[in-house]
Amino acid sequence: MTATQRTPRIAAFVLLVCALASAVVPLLPAAEELPVWKHHLVHGLVLALAAGAGLLFAHVRRPAGTRREFGAAGWVIITVLMPVLSMFLMWPTTYDWLEQHPLAHSMEHLVFVALGFLATYGGEEYMPGVGWVSGIATVLTAIAAAGGFGVGWGS
Repeated sequence: MTATQRTPRIAAFVLLVCALASAVVPLLPAAEELPVWKHHLVHGLVLALAAGAGLLFAHVRRPAGTRREFGAAGWVIITVLMPVLSMFLMWPTTYDWLEQHPLAHSMEHLVFVALGFLATYGGEEYMPGVGWVSGIATVLTAIAAAGGFGVGWGS
């Protein structure tokens, strides 16, 4: 394996490790001081890092220039469900409970890593390009949550 072939694999691992490191954030003493809308943007960053890792891993798996046939229906289901599940995890009724249970919030961050990764990896396994759409949709759920749910920007 040449250095050119290793670079995307290393980048994928770096992005994944950074996303996984976000699970520590809710355990920090000042974590609950962050306004909800800003924390949703942090969720968006976690999702984006994991989505980037998923894209890179999907493309590292197959040789450059090869074309994939349409994949199984399972990949489509995964690709469509990940953004939906991401939005539900940011539902307002969970805010207070998660602030009181930092370990549960930390686990939620790990779930966001899985959702972001699977959204893009599954999409690329289904058909190249679909992972990008699903990954962007997943990140947009966090951005929508930051400005929505009656909380609004700057609250």
